[in-house]
Amino acid sequence: MAKKGQSTATLRMKHAGELLQQDFLDELGISQSQLANAIGVPRSRISAICKAERPITMDTAIRLGKALGTTAQFWMNLQNEYDLREAKRLHDYADIHTLVAHNTLTVDAR
Repeated sequence: MAKKGQSTATLRMKHAGELLQQDFLDELGISQSQLANAIGVPRSRISAICKAERPITMDTAIRLGKALGTTAQFWMNLQNEYDLREAKRLHDYADIHTLVAHNTLTVDAR
């Protein structure tokens, strides 16, 4: 929720690891070591994710989903949204112009 006088567009998007720490580990009383042991990864991986020093990979997302009763897609969506916002914050894409009026994606089902 935006604070008074602050638009939601200017709010900093939290890294998926910050949400992992605050909304799951802290809320559930689970330590980083307990989570790491439960999902079979080094504690350093969980620590780096929670400090926003490392992204959540697909492998870790699957493990988190199973252990925390969510889905891998939940964790990937959080990470992807963060990554997109960070890219837009760090780079200026104004000089890129559309080459094609619309994009048609065809999937070969063979």
